[in-house]
Amino acid sequence: MFLKSVEKDIPIADYYLARNYSARGENEKALKWARKGSDRGVKEASAFAGQIYANQRDEMNARKYYIKAMDQGDYKEDTLFRVWVYGERKEINSEVVEAFKKKFK
Repeated sequence: MFLKSVEKDIPIADYYLARNYSARGENEKALKWARKGSDRGVKEASAFAGQIYANQRDEMNARKYYIKAMDQGDYKEDTLFRVWVYGERKEINSEVVEAFKKKFK
């Protein structure tokens, strides 16, 4: 019942469920909830999905979710750095510059 309510009404709760599952070592469930939150526009969930993928050495998906977090408005330095690290630096540099421009408009 609780999960159905969370799933329907509170997008940020997807992120907190992902963190909870991750803390218990249930990484597949954590990734499921992080992706779900990401799909619902939760930038923290997108960055966390990127982190999970990075820990699994899946650089392509890590990059995808870090960029998604950035596109959703996560301009924290660690997210922008991870976008740069996991991407082709020439391509990502322009994206990072644009993100900083958005942040300071």
